Amino acid sequence: MSKLSIYYELAFVFLVALLVGWLYVGPPLMVRKNFIDSGHEFILTQYKTYRDSMHVYLPRAREVYDGHYPPAELYDSSESGKQSTIQNLLPTTLFAAFVFLFEGNVDYAYLGAQFLFAGIIFTLFYILGRILFNSRVWALFFSLVAVLSPIPLKLPFYKWHGLAEFQAFFINNFFPFVRTQFDQLYFARIDEPLLTYPVYLSAILIFFVFWKKPTLTSAVLSGVLAGLLSYTYFHHWVYWVSVLLILFGWVVFFGRTDKKRFRFYLVLLFSLAATVAPYFWRYLNFNKLVTAQDFIFRAGVAYGRTIGLVKANIPDYLVYFLMAGLVYWIYWKRDNNRCVLFLGLIGGMFLVWNIQLIVGYLPVPHFFIRSISP
Repeated sequence: MSKLSIYYELAFVFLVALLVGWLYVGPPLMVRKNFIDSGHEFILTQYKTYRDSMHVYLPRAREVYDGHYPPAELYDSSESGKQSTIQNLLPTTLFAAFVFLFEGNVDYAYLGAQFLFAGIIFTLFYILGRILFNSRVWALFFSLVAVLSPIPLKLPFYKWHGLAEFQAFFINNFFPFVRTQFDQLYFARIDEPLLTYPVYLSAILIFFVFWKKPTLTSAVLSGVLAGLLSYTYFHHWVYWVSVLLILFGWVVFFGRTDKKRFRFYLVLLFSLAATVAPYFWRYLNFNKLVTAQDFIFRAGVAYGRTIGLVKANIPDYLVYFLMAGLVYWIYWKRDNNRCVLFLGLIGGMFLVWNIQLIVGYLPVPHFFIRSISP
């Protein structure tokens, strides 16, 4: 590929990323103009469309803007509670930067974050598509479907209530003349997924690069990004670390002849441990608080050591088995390295539903669907 061709592709991806950003913020800006022209006040974060953002995540970013970092917890405003929070600090810090940029105007900060990070998410999906398909056309299709539809957020099964809802999400999206109303596009929500997916997709992307051809740089980056997920979104971090450990087990038991891969994988795990160490230190301090148990109960922790197989997730397990069979059939002889990678990704799907067998509890189990879907 010539340098000129690369420049053209970069320029094209940049322009499409700008278009994607506009598709996210254009409609609310038009609604805002309509409200203001008619003499009314416009507030973007309504309870119906931005519920969790409005009463949890935006106040935390505003706390940072007001000079409280780490942001104080609603459950514990004492000084010890502030310093020992286990809430995700990275998304809050990112959004707080936009609040500073727009001098405290949360509406503008939210729109600015949507514009920038929707474009970044599209670009990361595009790069991932180029690695997967080695085709510009397929990468563009892959990334546009990913960022403009709910497919990476809501598959294989996500609270479906009949065929009509499935049609609204997965069929009507692709027909421009179907007049189904959507309150917002699917990555618009803060923190998850707008501010978490850039880190999550970067971790996936860099590890794909590492797995294809291990180097010191890709090992360190992969470990650091995996560690940063602990400060970004708990379920993404647990799922991704599960995948890394499964694939490391394969390297230890079946890939020992590849000394280079084994050595750089150890570097990856060391980088991961170093990055996540401050989080565990903060977590240990948090557990000493008298209010810690109250926070844990309200976070939705399920206790017990039962197998994570219930009526609600049986279809998911069936999909995992089907995907594993297809991966083995298609790739085992043709591309063994990619086959092992994909089987590791699927193995992590089984594992995260059953972590409670090891630790005895699982925070908000159904949230793992958000980490598995992409």
